[in-house]
Amino acid sequence: VDINECEELHPCSQTCYNTHGSYTCGCVEGYTLQPNQHSCKASSSVQPLLIFSNKYYIRKLDMSGHFTLFANNLTNAVAVDFDWESKCVYWSDVTALSSSIKRFCQGDNAYQTLHSATLQNPDGLAVDWV
Repeated sequence: VDINECEELHPCSQTCYNTHGSYTCGCVEGYTLQPNQHSCKASSSVQPLLIFSNKYYIRKLDMSGHFTLFANNLTNAVAVDFDWESKCVYWSDVTALSSSIKRFCQGDNAYQTLHSATLQNPDGLAVDWV
């Protein structure tokens, strides 16, 4: 009896093709199968980074551990998103009385307030880049 290793073991990081008595792993476009034949790695030369807020500022962290400050002197930055096409970081800044959505784009000298309202604690934000 042949088992479906793809369903039973989940051995591949992206795609799995069941064969009789075995399986083969594959990767989606933009990724390359690694020598272990199970995991995939991005083929792009774009370096990964992490963008985060701690309430008072927004920073980006590269994989070598270097920080870059995007925005500081914030009141309460609670939600962050990034648009790769425009190289802009967006966030919501929430206070007890009002809330605002702001943006800072690479190359700009200051951030912009895009929207201010008396919303109650908008703690989520998503930029539609499609």
